[in-house]
Amino acid sequence: MGKVICFITIFFFGPYLQSQNSGYIEYGYIKNLSVNYETTGTLIFNTQTSLFTELKSSNKITDKVYSEDDEGNTTIAVMKELDVRPTNYFSKKEDSLYSIETFFKKTYVVKEVIPEIAWQLITETKNIGQFNCQKATGIFRGRNYTVWFTNEIPLPFGPWKLNGLPGVILEAKDDKNQLYFFAKKVVLGDQEEIRKPQGEQTIELKEFINLKDKLYQEKAKVIATKVPRNSKFKFTPPARSRQKEIIYEWETETD
Repeated sequence: MGKVICFITIFFFGPYLQSQNSGYIEYGYIKNLSVNYETTGTLIFNTQTSLFTELKSSNKITDKVYSEDDEGNTTIAVMKELDVRPTNYFSKKEDSLYSIETFFKKTYVVKEVIPEIAWQLITETKNIGQFNCQKATGIFRGRNYTVWFTNEIPLPFGPWKLNGLPGVILEAKDDKNQLYFFAKKVVLGDQEEIRKPQGEQTIELKEFINLKDKLYQEKAKVIATKVPRNSKFKFTPPARSRQKEIIYEWETETD
């Protein structure tokens, strides 16, 4: 009799447990950095990998470069329409995160070790859709996040680069109200194959940040040759406070 009960339990619960190992989540995604921007992000995942993609907004958003004059007035130069979508690919097997970054018309695959976020679990809970979620807080690259994750999908993934909890993150917001992700649709079960993103060049994160600074300096020199003589011009990269990542781990390291 005991064997029969065991068989029935596996028969009924096995498919449900397997469905938790893969799925698709659609997020609303609001950014209030240099400009207000609302779009949709999608996350597909399985036990080993996840892929988050920021989709195009219904409002056409262009890549912008910010410059500031001597009086502190900021101007925005439109560079080009973004046609390659920002993407974040997690590989647990490789312990690596690959992100698609488009910068000055070139697409990079930026590689880094999966970030470790020191999450603090809070006993507070709430429901998001049909999922029971628990609250957690953590600091990631200069921003304080409050997130809600569900143990009912016991995988460490989430939107963008947020990860490392014992369940998938369904909602996340920073304390400056500049970044907000919220799940709108969750579908569990088999999904399409998750592929590592491809770009013109694969580069380590620290090297990419240094390269961006160098390219901004080179761009400033080129633009300076095209402005009228004796005119005031100052070309500066976007302030870190206008970016999702304000400070990086190696910038806080001490000897």
